Amino acid sequence: PDGRLDLQLAGRDPVLVYRGIDRAPPTATDDEGSETSRLTLRMPESLKTAVESAADAENISVNAWLVGAVRLRLSPAPRRPPGSGSFAQRITGYVQG
Repeated sequence: PDGRLDLQLAGRDPVLVYRGIDRAPPTATDDEGSETSRLTLRMPESLKTAVESAADAENISVNAWLVGAVRLRLSPAPRRPPGSGSFAQRITGYVQG
C-alpha cells in the first residue's frame, strides 16, 4: 500500500514505523453525499489498542482510520498486467560448467 517507512528512536532502540497515506477526516457526508450512520463495533481489546496506535501514527482519528480501512477493503483489487506477478521477477535456466 501507499505510504512511507519512518525510522524512530524509542529510548536507544531504533523502531521502524509504517505510515499510510494521509487521509482526510470524514465529514458529515460520505462521497455520495448521503448522511453518515452510526455503527457499534465490538473487537478484542488488543485489536482496539492496535487500531488506536495506527490512527495515532497517521495523526487521524480512530473513526477516520476505520473508515479508510473499510473503504480500502471494499475497493476492487488493482489488476496487474500480465507478467507482473512474483514469477516475473524470477530468472530461470541452467548453467553448464
